[in-house]
Amino acid sequence: HTPSTPPAPEPDRRTLLADAWTERARTVRGLPATLATLRGARAELGTARTRRRDDGPGPEPLRESPPARRKGAAPCSINAPTGPRRAVHLAEVNLARLRTAGKSQGATVNDCLLVAVAGALEHLLHARGERPDSLVVSVPISARRSTSSADLGNQVGVMPVRVDLRGDASARLAKVAAETRARKSAPGSSLALVGPLFRGAAAVGAFGWFVNRQRLVNTFLTNLRGPPDSVHLAGTPVTRIVPVTITAGNVGVAFAALSYAGRLGVTVITDPDVVPEGAELARALHTQLAAIAR
Repeated sequence: HTPSTPPAPEPDRRTLLADAWTERARTVRGLPATLATLRGARAELGTARTRRRDDGPGPEPLRESPPARRKGAAPCSINAPTGPRRAVHLAEVNLARLRTAGKSQGATVNDCLLVAVAGALEHLLHARGERPDSLVVSVPISARRSTSSADLGNQVGVMPVRVDLRGDASARLAKVAAETRARKSAPGSSLALVGPLFRGAAAVGAFGWFVNRQRLVNTFLTNLRGPPDSVHLAGTPVTRIVPVTITAGNVGVAFAALSYAGRLGVTVITDPDVVPEGAELARALHTQLAAIAR
């Protein structure tokens, strides 16, 4: 038996002042690492700027990248403020076939999903008379490299992936696979910007304003690994598990994928007032997935 530790006495003002200055000194010492993380975050979120040769010394000025490498998401009609209504549609594909097809080109199932989602949205936008040359799909990634009992909780970053809509599906898949491999080598730095940005916006009541006007991404994609074999509930086999996520702000459609018993189901979640073609979009997604998994 170990006796409990008595509570510490209330600190006096001198102790509090010393602790505050110690924390400030720790912050200053960590400034170089913080700045490096912020630079990585800007690149990860696609907000980095370029320096001109004649800029001279001093802080890096904020300039737009050259047009061929311009950052941010293409403006299109699926990005409009959303309302409270949602519609859900489902597309499915054989998981083993999709994984094998992707592996033959050095790509993962996630890479295949990115290309298929972008291709389905391209089909929808073409029908609306819009022809963007790329779309930005945001996928969640874990920012945690390791953990301990004293450091628990979620640490999730985002990885916006630009999918080039030029070329055929094979060329698109090769580009996406190369980009995601490079980006995953140092994941999670986007938390340095996204976390404080969202918390700050919420604190001043500007979060809704920001998400209704953001130009970083066109859509969201989440992919979860489900049970590899069929499961039962109260003795009854579960034939299908349908993932449902949310979409908000000015993102009119989001996608959620879940593997289960050899199948990969992808849910298309739309605001029917922004994207009334949800059923057609799901059919286009199925066509894209089937073409890759062929």
